[in-house]
Amino acid sequence: MRTNLAYIETVASDALARELETPLVPTIARQKASQVSLAIVAGFAVRDEAVEQREIDNSRSERRANIAQYRSHREEVAAELDKLGITPLAIVPKNAWERICTTSGLFRLEPNENGNVGISTELLNKFENRADHLLNGSIPLATWLIPTGVSGVCFALAFNWPWWGTGLATFAALVVFAIATLCIFISGDLSETSPGWKHVAWRKKLVRLQIRRFCKQPWEQVLKGFFPNGASESGNLQARVVLPEPPAEVLAKLVKAKGLKLKVAAVAEAIAFADAPGKILRREHDRVVEQREHDRPKGYRGYASYEEWREKCPIVYHEHGSAVAVIAQFGDFPVEQRVVDEVVNSEYLV
Repeated sequence: MRTNLAYIETVASDALARELETPLVPTIARQKASQVSLAIVAGFAVRDEAVEQREIDNSRSERRANIAQYRSHREEVAAELDKLGITPLAIVPKNAWERICTTSGLFRLEPNENGNVGISTELLNKFENRADHLLNGSIPLATWLIPTGVSGVCFALAFNWPWWGTGLATFAALVVFAIATLCIFISGDLSETSPGWKHVAWRKKLVRLQIRRFCKQPWEQVLKGFFPNGASESGNLQARVVLPEPPAEVLAKLVKAKGLKLKVAAVAEAIAFADAPGKILRREHDRVVEQREHDRPKGYRGYASYEEWREKCPIVYHEHGSAVAVIAQFGDFPVEQRVVDEVVNSEYLV
């Protein structure tokens, strides 16, 4: 069952009130308390329950302090928005909000003044490491021999050559492969003018092949590769994000909130880029500055209409310390009530 922002704020407030009386002790804090309480006495493992209880009490005190800090931040952000003439749809703890977004499949983006978001370079690093492993290892050479030999057999069979012709074609293909490989690796290892040439030339080809394969995945998997932590990152790899155009009432709020540092939470289907993902990755890998495409494809990504794409619910919010104020939201709300109930009644509340 889908929920809404008003429900999230209500159950979060109720959970905070309960936790002031009996703060929840996070799993990590319990594990730490258990470890700290253990000691070796005369070779025996002894647990000091007083020490363990003290650590748990400290964790509860810290939890209460976090709740108090959130309430302070909540009042501050509410006053800040009130001065701008904005009534937030909800104000919830930041930790709970991020957990709800992650569990619900929402990506958290922070576009800069140019509409660019930071993309993780972890993906390209993985592609390059894999290419280096293929070029430096001995296993790939044996692996490449198999398709080379098969190509010789297929060539011979296509022309109805006899068995000796098939063997001759296969042998010739393997000889050509061996000569080409020898030339590549000798020129790469011994060249004084361009050291590591085999990596410059062949790693690039292998990375391009991996990029092409990566971009054929479902769109949500592509975004998970771009944002492995579920959120945009700071760094050199930037891409222009394209979101559905909001309705008039949301635009009016955004005009009032233009001085704030706003973020966006959206499902994968609501997110597009001005450039194709493959081009973004190739441009970063080549370290070449290219002019962005002006004639980007239409943004509704295979949906029946632009209006249907726009229903995929970007949520605009503002962070203030440990509080998150949701400024605006349009389209179908994608968060399940079950997810909200689990988060606000867990250690991830604050």
